[in-house]
Amino acid sequence: MNFSEQRDEQLVEAAQNGSQQALETLIARHQAAIYRFIRKMLWSAEDAEDVTQEALIKIVTHLGGFEGRSAFRTWAIRIAANHALTMKKRAVEGRVLSFDHYAEKINACPDQAMPDTGDYDMDPWVLAEEAKQSCVRGMLMCFNREQRAVFALGAGLGLSSNQAAGILDMRADAFRKKLSRARAELKKFMDGQCGLVNPNAPCRCPKKTKAFIQFGVVDPNKLTFNPDRRAMADDEAGKWSGTKDEWLALFRDAADSAVPDFIIRLRPTITASLRKGPPH
Repeated sequence: MNFSEQRDEQLVEAAQNGSQQALETLIARHQAAIYRFIRKMLWSAEDAEDVTQEALIKIVTHLGGFEGRSAFRTWAIRIAANHALTMKKRAVEGRVLSFDHYAEKINACPDQAMPDTGDYDMDPWVLAEEAKQSCVRGMLMCFNREQRAVFALGAGLGLSSNQAAGILDMRADAFRKKLSRARAELKKFMDGQCGLVNPNAPCRCPKKTKAFIQFGVVDPNKLTFNPDRRAMADDEAGKWSGTKDEWLALFRDAADSAVPDFIIRLRPTITASLRKGPPH
């Protein structure tokens, strides 16, 4: 049977009847969306992988509780969101207390010339892209967990207000207000600070790259925010056309790096769960 061609509801039914292949196909289909949501909740890629794996284990072991009242992806992301909102506090959380505090930390990094090409055996614009993406993720850490979840669902995954509100167990109008406030607060900060969005703002990623390396934010030997080694364009500050909300592309880009495949890690859990009997 070719499970890859089956709809989610068919895969769920087969998995609930004990099919490991159906369950693995279901997880493989939706792991990227769950990881990208979690990735916006956390600064560290390592933490995001750990938390995503924990969330996927909950999805596997609670599959019997899925009754088809919503799309499977909505149900799965709700489990992931609940886990992310209640998980143990991570190391970076609390280091950034507000957008004002974050601006102070960035401004404390002195402007310097770009690293030389031979300094790290790497295109310096790759390092500038790493600095950019680390900074973009740092901005999200200025939000509390609920604000991050609202922003990740509405502006990151692009879910409708009804879908996202259902995931976060709030009214759709309340979700829209929270998302609007989060976007306005983030845009206000970037207009005043970020040269990518406002050419008149003081901060430029290339000028902060060397300081980010010196302070340990960027590790040239281990690119975690830019694993594909995508080079930042040297004219990036001038590429924005001013279209409404175009700046949000910065946050979508930061979530679109390679997604780990969690199936091998989860297989022991999946096998053990099915050995206990179909997850009804």
